[in-house]
Order: sequence, then structure tokens, then C-alpha cells
Amino acid sequence: MPGPDGSPPTPPAPTPPVTGPTGGTNEFISGHAALIVLVIYGGLVAYALFLTWTATDAVWVRTIYLLNGIEAIAFAAAGFLFGREVHRGAAQASEKRAESAEQRADSVEERAHTLDQEAEKGKTLAKMLMKPRTVTAESVTSKDDLQVLRRFAEELYPQLTK
Repeated sequence: MPGPDGSPPTPPAPTPPVTGPTGGTNEFISGHAALIVLVIYGGLVAYALFLTWTATDAVWVRTIYLLNGIEAIAFAAAGFLFGREVHRGAAQASEKRAESAEQRADSVEERAHTLDQEAEKGKTLAKMLMKPRTVTAESVTSKDDLQVLRRFAEELYPQLTK
């Protein structure tokens, strides 16, 4: 929805990362939770292996049934840990490219603004030069008009008078 003056709406500000108790981001907490799930899964696998020597078939089947449910969660946690590390480099490279593109866009915008200002100066000078004048014998011999134009041009473009 456009703003009250008809300008395009401004995007909302990015939300800051949620920090954990140790000052890290949610990624830190998620990583530790994934590690805890993997440790629990490893403990259950060790327990299931221990049961192969001591348990009856009914206990063994129930243990494997529970282990399969936790296995899905553990594999998801492992996927999170490995996926995060694999994509970290790509994410950092993307951030660098985005920063570089923003800097280039800022410099181009600055240059465009400068060129717009220079164009306005040129238009103003051109209007003064094209202003209709009455030609008389006095104006032909007088250099006052040229002096006025020269001073105006020197005001607009002081770098050219050096």
C-alpha cells in the first residue's frame, strides 16, 4: 500500500536475531539441542544392543519400535548439523556479494545524483544563453552581456576556472 504522499511503501526493518542465555543466536541453541538428541539416540542404540543378550523377544520388539521413532528425530538433527555446516560458506559468500552490490548501487546512485545536478546547471546556463535579446549598436559593441554570462558560468562551474 503506497504511503500518504504516494511514495512506495518502505519494507519493514529486519528483526534482530533472538539471543540465547550465553549470548549466541538461536543457531547455537539449536545446534546443542541437535547434539543432545544424537547423544540420546546413541545411548538408546547401546541399550538396544545390550538387550540382545538379556531381553525376551517382546521387550526387544518394543525397544526397536521406540528406537525407530527416535531414529527419525536423530537423523533430522544430524541433517540439521551437517546441512548448517555445508551451507554456511555459501551463505557467507552470498552476504559478501550482497554487500558489494549494495555498495555499488550506492555509488551509482550518488553518481546519478551528481550528474543530475550538473545537468540542471547546464540547462540553466543554456536558458541564459538562449534568452532573446534586442540587438542594438550599443549591445554589439558592449561586452556586458558576455561578462554577465561568464560570471554566471564561473559560479556554476568553479572547477573550470582554475
